[in-house]
Formats: sequence, C-alpha cells, structure tokens
Amino acid sequence: MQAAAAAAVRHPCLLAASAGRSRCRPSRTVRMALHEDGPSVTIVGATSTVGQEFLRVITDRDFPYRSLRLLASERSAGKHLAIEDREYIV
Repeated sequence: MQAAAAAAVRHPCLLAASAGRSRCRPSRTVRMALHEDGPSVTIVGATSTVGQEFLRVITDRDFPYRSLRLLASERSAGKHLAIEDREYIV
C-alpha cells in the first residue's frame, strides 16, 4: 500500500515534503481581478476563437491583472464582452 502511495506522488514539492524537506512555496489562490502589482494584459484578437480560449484560461487559472485591454478587428469594434462580472468594450 505504501508503495502505491509513493508511486502516486510525482510532484517535486510533494516528494520534498515527504522526505522532510520543503523547497516549494505554499500555493496561493488569487481571484482574477484588478491588482496594483499585477501585469497589464492586452489580448489581441479577443473575439476570435483563440482569444476567447485565452480569456477562458486566464479566468479558470485566476490570473491577477492590473488592467485588461481587449483588441480585435474593425468588424468587432464596439462589441461588449463580460469577463469576471465586468463588461469590457472591444
């Protein structure tokens, strides 16, 4: 049973912790929101399939940001996108 549990542990932080050492920082959960110390993020092609996927990924991963700017083609100019309870105009 211990061999199966040891085999299931593959993450370096978990391996170090099980050996009595801790080299990894504790994980932090941050909601995607405006943060003064976060980066400014610009998404080019925000209305495209790739742009929408990028927005989904940074939302799912709770990526912090200082400001968010959405760019797209003239055809999408003025389009409204709702992201994390905020509305943005492309």
